[in-house]
Amino acid sequence: MTILDVYNIIPKHQIKKKIGYGEFADDTYEDYEIYDSNGKKLLVLTPKEAGDTNSKINRISILDKRFKTTKKIGLNSTFGDLSKYYSTDKISPDTEHIVLDINPINAWFSINKTELQEGWWNENGIDISKIPSNAKFDGITIWWD
Repeated sequence: MTILDVYNIIPKHQIKKKIGYGEFADDTYEDYEIYDSNGKKLLVLTPKEAGDTNSKINRISILDKRFKTTKKIGLNSTFGDLSKYYSTDKISPDTEHIVLDINPINAWFSINKTELQEGWWNENGIDISKIPSNAKFDGITIWWD
C-alpha cells in the first residue's frame, strides 16, 4: 500500500502530514498521522521515500488499543500474552523503553523501563527473566521491507 492509496481510502481531514528529522542535518522523513472521525490518533504511517505519495509504506506505528495481531496482541497486552504465541528474537534498550523484536510478524513491541524488575540490565545486556509477565506494551511498530 502507498500513501496515495491511504489518501484514496481515508478522508483527507483525518490525515496529517508531519516532517520529522533524524540525527543528521539532511536526514528528514515524513510521517502521516491517521485519526478517526472523532479526532483520536490511531496510527502513524511512514513511507520508504519522503516526498513521494506513490512510495510504499515502510512503517506503521500503532497508537490505539483497537488494533491487534491475529493472536489478539495489542497495546495494553502483556509480555506474558505475547510469550504464549511468539518468541522474542532480539531485545534492545532505548531511552525510556526496551524494544522486543518479533521477526515472524515484522513487529516491535515496546515496554516502558519502569515496568521492569530491578537488575533488568547486566553485563550480558537485558535479562529477559526480569521482564514481568504482566508488563504492558505501550508501543507497537510494524515494518515492511
